[in-house]
Amino acid sequence: SLSSWVKILGALLFLSGTLILSWAAFLLKKALIHPQPADQLIISVPFRWVRHPMYLGGIVGAFGFSLASSSMLAIIYSFLQVVVLYALAVMEELDLRNRFGAQYEIYSRETPRLFPSPRLLLRKRK
Repeated sequence: SLSSWVKILGALLFLSGTLILSWAAFLLKKALIHPQPADQLIISVPFRWVRHPMYLGGIVGAFGFSLASSSMLAIIYSFLQVVVLYALAVMEELDLRNRFGAQYEIYSRETPRLFPSPRLLLRKRK
């Protein structure tokens, strides 16, 4: 039935979001343990696709959970999470612009904030 397929899709989205979030968190932790030079951004995949992959993972996971649970409350939560994470991303970027200057300006022009474009998913490393 359609309900079963929606729940399966939701579970897959939840798993995908969790994997994206975990992957990005691992890369950030790795950068903290083995620091890059202070003036160097992390722009490897998944940061090459979006500037905030952990937030993207949280959003995808939340929407997946809301589909899998068929809960109106979870759907409302997912939309609120988008608003909150978008606001956090904007605030975080103020600090990143101050820390990295022109390097971050270029990165932000080339890389979407939260949702990747198909052309960026296929983009080769420069």
